[in-house]
Order: sequence, then structure tokens, then C-alpha cells
Amino acid sequence: MPQDKRTGTITLQEDVATLTFERRIPHPIEAVWAAITEPQQRAVWFGATTALETRVGGAIEMVADGPPSPPEVRHMVGKIRVWEPPRVFEHEWHQRIVGDREVASHYGATFSAARA
Repeated sequence: MPQDKRTGTITLQEDVATLTFERRIPHPIEAVWAAITEPQQRAVWFGATTALETRVGGAIEMVADGPPSPPEVRHMVGKIRVWEPPRVFEHEWHQRIVGDREVASHYGATFSAARA
């Protein structure tokens, strides 16, 4: 199946589906790393980051800006899965979406220098 750069690629491994996006960002790696790891800058992308322990196994907590629902539904908690500054940052999060059900998601970013 061809990859659509806007919608990403889905891969299945047993009962786990992974959605992967690839983006080319015309900024230095350090600037992009700061945008996703510094709470003040993360707020622009994800909403308030209330905890970020920058190590493997460290805690991460966020309160997303959307959707329009109570803060306790938008509250996400998780842990850092991979922390290799300034190249790899991956974390998981758990979020109550509907009733008492919880959704677990993973976010990861890998950076490499742009090629000329």
C-alpha cells in the first residue's frame, strides 16, 4: 500500500496497530527537540505539560487543549519509553475517553539531519 504523507502508514503486528507519520521540518534538530520536550513549547502543540521527567521510565502528564470536554477527560498520564537527546523521544500515554474506559497511545519522534 502506498504511503500517504498526510495520513501516515498503518502497520499491524498481532493485536497492535501502529500509525507512523514522517514529516520534514525545515528547522535545526535542536529547535525541533526543544519544541517537543520543553513544557512551555509543548503547550503550543499538545496543551499543558504538567510533568516531564526526562529519562527512560520518567513520568509525563499532560492536559490536552481539545476536544471540548472536562479537564479530567483530557488529562493524560504516561511514561517515557525512549529518551536519547536530541534524536529520539518516545512516550506512551493513557487517557480516559469514554466513561471509565482508557485509551493507551504511544508517541515517538526520531530526528536526523536534513540531507542536501
